[in-house]
Amino acid sequence: IRLRASPCVHGEFHSRRLGDPPSIGSPTLVVHGDADTITPVQNGHALAEAIPGAEYLEVHGGRHAPHLDHPHVVDAVVNFMSRHPLSNA
Repeated sequence: IRLRASPCVHGEFHSRRLGDPPSIGSPTLVVHGDADTITPVQNGHALAEAIPGAEYLEVHGGRHAPHLDHPHVVDAVVNFMSRHPLSNA
């Protein structure tokens, strides 16, 4: 999938290619703040859609590190991990 980054200092957009998300077989929670000025929220949507079975949590008012201003994000991650314990494989 193609991801877009926010404008750099010179006002240009840079695209990045992100491996092969469909090959991710582990339970995945994509967390994205809707006020992130570094990585567009569309990237979070695209990533969650590209990973089979991924769950998506969009944090209203969340910036690039939404867990810092929104403690419920940590609770959501803990909840997700408790529903998907790591295997010993």
